[in-house]
Amino acid sequence: MPAQLTDNEATPIAQTDDYGLAANDAVNLSIPSFSEWLTQQNGSRLRVSTADDIAPLEAFIASVSYVEIYFLDSNDGRGFTLGRRLRDIGFTGELRATGAYAEDQLQYLYRCGFDSFLLPPAVNKETASELLRAISVTLQPSTISERQVILSER
Repeated sequence: MPAQLTDNEATPIAQTDDYGLAANDAVNLSIPSFSEWLTQQNGSRLRVSTADDIAPLEAFIASVSYVEIYFLDSNDGRGFTLGRRLRDIGFTGELRATGAYAEDQLQYLYRCGFDSFLLPPAVNKETASELLRAISVTLQPSTISERQVILSER
């Protein structure tokens, strides 16, 4: 499934063959933060910060359909780990990257399991879409399988 990039929080993400793009860094306050979600332990959507420890989420992962990971800083790699960890524990829903990340990180986010992106204001939609399509083969396996892994051909 191709990654989806949407224009803003209110715009639904359409399933297309192309990458859709988003250009708004606002936090969607209608989605509970991780600490709020843990207190209530209900609802299928939640927002996680790169500072959150998601270990308690594993027991509820089957009931979650949407996780938004908010990157506090573009130099903070914890969001990549959180995305990969969610996929590794069985999360199959939409995983969206929001907050402070750079356009050159899109490929890596996608390979860590993110399939939806709310682009920071400084990120150009067209460039971001090109960057997501730019690499067709990789050196290592990832959470996605549609790209050919070069090392497996040796």
